[in-house]
Amino acid sequence: MTSSTTGLGRRRWVALVILAGLVSVPLVGLVLSRGPDVVPAHSGTPTVAPVSPSPSPPRPNKLVPKESGGATKTIKVTFPDGYAARIAYPSDVGLAHLGVRPYAVAIIGTRLRQFYAPAGGEAEVAAGGPMIRRLTGNVTLWPGLPGPAAAVPPPVLLFAFKNWRIAMPDVELQMSFEERVGVARALHARVTTDGYLILSADPPVRLGTPRDIMSGMMLAPELWFGGLPDLMVVLVHTLNCRTDLPRLEGMAEHAFVEDAARAGEEGRMVGAEFADACASKDVYVAAGGPGDLVRHIRDTVRVKE
Repeated sequence: MTSSTTGLGRRRWVALVILAGLVSVPLVGLVLSRGPDVVPAHSGTPTVAPVSPSPSPPRPNKLVPKESGGATKTIKVTFPDGYAARIAYPSDVGLAHLGVRPYAVAIIGTRLRQFYAPAGGEAEVAAGGPMIRRLTGNVTLWPGLPGPAAAVPPPVLLFAFKNWRIAMPDVELQMSFEERVGVARALHARVTTDGYLILSADPPVRLGTPRDIMSGMMLAPELWFGGLPDLMVVLVHTLNCRTDLPRLEGMAEHAFVEDAARAGEEGRMVGAEFADACASKDVYVAAGGPGDLVRHIRDTVRVKE
């Protein structure tokens, strides 16, 4: 494995960042749907009225990895596809204390969908309104959170995997009720002994891999450390990492914008700087936040061989 320290230090204003991550990209043609949650009369499926259970109390939806070492700290990370690595960094970076959340992208038929761990867990999703219905034993459907990306927020599928809560906004070309149930049944996960979430899926869901690129967007699995209001560090499982590859440019901005938009705090990005590097040939690292700190992260966070 080889490491590259050729990072890019960039300063960008929030007005210049495109909220590409919040909008799905149709793969081919147009998809006609009966509309979300419309159950055909002949299906025999009873209509389920919206319910209003008490949401779970707020709890952090993140993992704080166990670190080892002195001046140089080391943590083990496992990406949502199961790829594992040991990450080394100076003690003043404090990567483990930021907490880490999984992030994945999937192709579902002709749609692109994101699976992310909301920082506030179920309570964050429930802020958009009472639960609409239960789709399966561990998957529920919720109204979306109001935000600038859409006049009518897209509904959200919320998956419960042990202590983890994984959200999937059903954005453009929204699914029918039957399609949502199919996705709810198709996505699976297991939790490692040290707490990381590994995802797997059956058709019609195909999880993105480091080899998948669509419209210049990389569909590789990610790990998000930290978030608003201060610092975000993104690790991406990639292949033959090079920071000059267009598919990798802007990964930290993308993650920062998504978190900001969901929290309604886009203004927090003003003045943030972004930097990136190859932590190894298989792991790309990007950071967003105060300039001196993100450059320090770019120059020092590496995969321990």
